[in-house]
Amino acid sequence: VPTPRVRRELLAAPNLALLAQTLLAEHPDAADEAMQVLWTLVESGDAGAVGRLYKTGFFFFALAYQGPRLEVVAKALKASHMRQDWYRGKDADSLDATDPANSVLIELLPESLVCFLQRHPPEEFAKMFLADSDSPEALWRHSMRARLASAMQAHIAGFAARVREDVLA
Repeated sequence: VPTPRVRRELLAAPNLALLAQTLLAEHPDAADEAMQVLWTLVESGDAGAVGRLYKTGFFFFALAYQGPRLEVVAKALKASHMRQDWYRGKDADSLDATDPANSVLIELLPESLVCFLQRHPPEEFAKMFLADSDSPEALWRHSMRARLASAMQAHIAGFAARVREDVLA
């Protein structure tokens, strides 16, 4: 059975990138809706297109996101971070899908946070990510999140400025 046209269109690289870029908008409702669509596409989408989500900048945008409702972003992160092709070689089938070292986020977050994301619901990850945590499972401070968001925003600053001028950048 062929993939429905609307799903094929949304999974096309330019449209997937536009969904990811809504995290740069300063409109939380638009970001929430786009992340809900992105989550739906990741959960039921083409593995090849989903595996290239990292090329849209989504993971940088998600970690830099300062909006009020991080739960929907965490839901999309949880669904997609282990499905990326960035680290895979020719023997992708032999990789352990539960090993945090195979997550695209391992280069951006402490391993304990990646493990926390894997083991807990997105709502718990979002709550922990926004607060101070002294749990042995994941040590995380608000100051660490501020530093991460600052680094992500500095990394994407030029692109974010271009997108504000031309949404098709």
